[in-house]
Amino acid sequence: MKIAVIGAGVVGIASAYELALDGHEVSIFEKNAAIAEESSFATTGIIAPSLLHPLSHTQWPKASWRQQTAQKCEIALTRNANWRELRWLWGWKRNPTSALFAKRFTQLHQLVQASQARLHALAAVHGIPYTPAQGQMALVQSELALDALGPKLEALKALDVRFNVLSPEQARALEPGLDAHFPLHAAIQFPGDEVANARQFCHSIKDEAIRLGVVFHFNASVAQLQAGARPSLLVAGSTSAHAFDAIVVCSGGADAIDGIGAARLPLTLVHGHSISLPVRESLHAPTSAVLDCRTGISVVRLGARIRVSGGGELGLRTRQTQSKGTRPLFHLLQTSFPGGASYQSGVQIWHGSSAFTPDALPLVGATSTPGIFLNIGHGHNGWAMACGSARLVTDLIAKKSTDIDATPLQPSRFGL
Repeated sequence: MKIAVIGAGVVGIASAYELALDGHEVSIFEKNAAIAEESSFATTGIIAPSLLHPLSHTQWPKASWRQQTAQKCEIALTRNANWRELRWLWGWKRNPTSALFAKRFTQLHQLVQASQARLHALAAVHGIPYTPAQGQMALVQSELALDALGPKLEALKALDVRFNVLSPEQARALEPGLDAHFPLHAAIQFPGDEVANARQFCHSIKDEAIRLGVVFHFNASVAQLQAGARPSLLVAGSTSAHAFDAIVVCSGGADAIDGIGAARLPLTLVHGHSISLPVRESLHAPTSAVLDCRTGISVVRLGARIRVSGGGELGLRTRQTQSKGTRPLFHLLQTSFPGGASYQSGVQIWHGSSAFTPDALPLVGATSTPGIFLNIGHGHNGWAMACGSARLVTDLIAKKSTDIDATPLQPSRFGL
């Protein structure tokens, strides 16, 4: 089949690779001048079957007010939020039934786990320089905060996810760079979580995709999709459309594309921030990934750099909101791992956006428009789900059986 992929972030490139691996003729259209320029540029780097970060899923149902306040990380509104974003936020915060939430949580875990396994296989087959740091540790500041994690830990235990509840002394033994004065009641370690560089993977898998015949079109912003016997796409500034047997939309900004029910797409962009700094003293830097449960900010070791990520905001980004978003990142790094990073040079500040659905599940599968498929809406877990959802959408296009149940991910759940 002749297939187009829209978007050259980590999800788009992984999808193009999987499609080409199955023998399809693949073209990828990217509005920027290079790959991984937006959501995939400076991700947290965390691949977490634990779904540890609060923005990995909606609020746990029936959580008490005290439990909710114990973890303050949430999606905030700026002054410029519009009515659509407000409506989306209402859907995100609306608690589902316990049974429905458990089903969604299980689906998320299975997709991340399948993606992690697929990533390991690709790295082994192609010799991709994928050297993950093992484990993620959640820092818990109070007994109440530990109690708030109880429902999640019970759910993870049922899914056979390993974790260890640590004392402050045990936590500092695993992360010796953690400051002795940092407030700590307990820590929870997830040895199955990993840290790896998403952008590095993008460049490696791009080379493999090119070897398989994938053609990249840069500075090619898709303005419109057109239905027909064969769906087609129109690149902005062009007068002629390109026809394909199938089109896979992987762009986080897919809500701007006309022709796929754009007004009905249940996506909104949630803004986040990250800072990346050179390691100053290895003994004072994190060994892997650390998440502060109080703020939802992660501190991650990526080779010779430390990346600190956090934030979740709706509304128009401004210099003021961006500056406000990075201040807590610097503060947490300085108070948790003082002396670990160098602030003199090589500091990279990044502000990015990820597309979220209100139920936290991505949109993977066919739309009601023949030949048009979606692989979008991965939210906080784009890097963690990229390889799994790429394989899944490839199998769905070929009408093959899939390793996981794709029904809960289908765009049809939102009438698309």
